Amino acid sequence: VPPEEPVGSLLPYPMMRDPSHPGVTYAIDGIPVSVDSFMSAVESSFPSRFDLLEMSARASRPRLLGSRVYDPAGRLVGQYAPADAGRAVAMAFEYNGTLERDWLVTDNWTAALNFLNFTEQPIAPQNPYPGFDRGKLGDVNKALDKGAKLLKNSDCQKGLAQAGINVSDLLNAFGSLKARPASDPSSRGYNIFYAEKSTDPQVQQFMQTEKGKGAGGFIFGQDVMLRDTFFYARGGAKIAGGVAQALALIHEAIHLTGKSDEFFGGSSKLNDVVIHACFSKLYGHNDLAIVGN
Repeated sequence: VPPEEPVGSLLPYPMMRDPSHPGVTYAIDGIPVSVDSFMSAVESSFPSRFDLLEMSARASRPRLLGSRVYDPAGRLVGQYAPADAGRAVAMAFEYNGTLERDWLVTDNWTAALNFLNFTEQPIAPQNPYPGFDRGKLGDVNKALDKGAKLLKNSDCQKGLAQAGINVSDLLNAFGSLKARPASDPSSRGYNIFYAEKSTDPQVQQFMQTEKGKGAGGFIFGQDVMLRDTFFYARGGAKIAGGVAQALALIHEAIHLTGKSDEFFGGSSKLNDVVIHACFSKLYGHNDLAIVGN
């Protein structure tokens, strides 16, 4: 018995995306096309693949002409020059929108390929040193101001020095602390970051350890990483949230001078040192509104 004739079209369904390049779509003169149509248009501009390779070898590197960002509704958010490509990516991610880039593939191919356009749906970027939103940034900056005032007190400096802390180094370390705002696409110039949103594998791994789970903040290299615990103070504590946050930052700055928790007998013991020297000898670690160690 001969096989039944297949039902339906035998033409392959056009592939609109390339699995090897997720998030990339293809368009000619602004009209979406399949991957095959796009590549056929490129290849038809040259006599053969060998000619294409030969011209590629002679040509200059691809050059970004500019970027555009659209929100999910398709509204233009902004246009960016090549020098602002990083900011364009950050804005596309912030708006959960679409990043559209125009490339000049090479100077030698301009006549043939200047119609090419790539549209990308941004994938969440790697962000090992994330910043803080406006609310959390305000809390950190207030704690920095309060901590600086506490460290100016001569009794505070005297008590810390008696515990074996180099006060001059501590003042320099604390004075250099600066929290990154989430709105800044660059992490340069900052050294306080939001640990919860870090994509760094070592940060993520540490936060899953017993010590990491209980930390309100910790040192990563020469940077301070703050956890959510830093921002949510428990009620009824004798040392209120704002002061507790300031003392916690002094604690972390002491580590930046080279003194570990073990030098003081543990993290809670270092908290006792900071509290007794800079706040009150009547209170200690267990009185902090921040529950993290």
